[in-house]
Amino acid sequence: MSTIDILLSLGGKIADVLMLFIKKGAGKQEKETAETLIKQYNQLKENQEQIEDTVKNYNQGIIQAITSRSVEPLFHLCTPQGYEHVKQLYSQYLGQGIRSLVLEDFEILSVNLLTHKVETQKAGSLSEISDHHAHVYSRGKWISIYSKGPRDTSDVINRYLLILENGNWKIDSAEVYTRSD
Repeated sequence: MSTIDILLSLGGKIADVLMLFIKKGAGKQEKETAETLIKQYNQLKENQEQIEDTVKNYNQGIIQAITSRSVEPLFHLCTPQGYEHVKQLYSQYLGQGIRSLVLEDFEILSVNLLTHKVETQKAGSLSEISDHHAHVYSRGKWISIYSKGPRDTSDVINRYLLILENGNWKIDSAEVYTRSD
């Protein structure tokens, strides 16, 4: 179970208890604390949903890129580094004669949300910048269909690094781990 899964599970229970606490007549400070915790929990849950949607859309974008012969639709889902990686992957697939891809039995195994606070100094004053990124692991069965007809099936584990950029989660890198028999 990933860090974010544990937090979400625990957060749901905390939110339920806090709502009961608020209804039973807690003081102003307790209510504010409870509301802050509930807000943080909801934000964490929203981040997980956005991260998972980005990964799913990225995989669908890879499939569409091969079919449509264009990686352009993936531009908005990736950081500049991630987009360069997609273009290399796309060229590699075309060079191998892959005509289309199919993804079956896809599931997200874990989402690990990481936040680092970094202090920077600009014009003599300190400011704090939060660096948000996430590691996502998934599994699935990729079926490659080649121009000359044969098919190749690979059961893989994918690892994605996502970065929060201007309020949107974007793929910065994606790695594929295949099982060797």
